[in-house]
Amino acid sequence: MKITGVLVNLLVKIAPQIYGPYVMLEKCKRVLYLQLMKALYGMLKAVLLYHKKFREGLEAELYVFNPYDPCVTNNYIEKKQHCSFSC
Repeated sequence: MKITGVLVNLLVKIAPQIYGPYVMLEKCKRVLYLQLMKALYGMLKAVLLYHKKFREGLEAELYVFNPYDPCVTNNYIEKKQHCSFSC
């Protein structure tokens, strides 16, 4: 599992002897790679629920999902086409 950003700093602050030696720099950003002992159950379900809610929100704003690429939505606002990329 790859962790970046503020979470790396928090983990190192909490347990520097455990996480500190494994922090690496990638493109000037601190990165921590972890090997999980167990699967993160529920992650896929959470992502699917979020995507469903996100899609419903876009559809409520009258965005139309592209049938060929479900990551692209279109909407016309003041006679101008607006695109959104959701993936």
